[in-house]
Amino acid sequence: MKGKDVFTKNEIDRLKSLIAERNAPSTSRSGQKRIRDEMRKIGFYGGDDFGIYNLQLVDFENLIMSGRIKISDMNDVKGEHRNESVEKQENLDFQRTLEEFELLDPVCGKEISPQCDYIVCLEDGSPLPDIGEKVEMKTHMGLRVIYVGTTKRLWGRYREHFMMNNSGKSTLRKSLGAMFGYQQVPRDKENPNNGKTKFVDEDEERLSEWMINNLKVFYKSYMSYNSSEEIIEEELIKFYNPPLNLDRNNNSRNKSFREKLSAMRKNKGAKR
Repeated sequence: MKGKDVFTKNEIDRLKSLIAERNAPSTSRSGQKRIRDEMRKIGFYGGDDFGIYNLQLVDFENLIMSGRIKISDMNDVKGEHRNESVEKQENLDFQRTLEEFELLDPVCGKEISPQCDYIVCLEDGSPLPDIGEKVEMKTHMGLRVIYVGTTKRLWGRYREHFMMNNSGKSTLRKSLGAMFGYQQVPRDKENPNNGKTKFVDEDEERLSEWMINNLKVFYKSYMSYNSSEEIIEEELIKFYNPPLNLDRNNNSRNKSFREKLSAMRKNKGAKR
């Protein structure tokens, strides 16, 4: 044997990548030779050791399945495969649950279990206020997600977000108002120095109108979940990376956007 028949998992993964690259239509003859040389450096000689020429990925997989090629850290590989299988099933369950979110209709008055997860999206064609930072958004039902939350009182929370004209009780409103450059004022007249703020009344009214016209809310009631399938707020944040969720969001994407938004929320100056 010119090469070897026992490889580490990392070597196996690298060989698979090289085989796929070598068989790509765009790979030149010189590129194929370079790839063959790299495979030989790893210790794989397809023709000399296994009698296979024009090697395809299926041929390589068959060598592994038949035991002609062995993986030195196979126990670790089996464990990883089990973990991957569990992770795939969990992802599938998660996707199925996301598909069960319903569009909230504030007008219909439908009875809803108060304890819910909810997803706030931009209407199709509606932009976020521009703060001079690039922002990426994933979609739910084709609409861009800007915020997610969980609540034990859905209608009350909806009113706080969209209708109560008091951004001191809604982080979503506070962020959007800051992005519009609205002026912050003390929230509590009895204790104006407690650091809690809202926007001036006319700006609160403008903000409510903009939110009602430009945002959609999807919800999923906890009562329809199996206990093993409950989605917590942290999972939604991790999956969607909503740009207006500033807490518990450690995704590197949109980091600059979130940092600037946090600074704007702390700025209690006048309008831009």
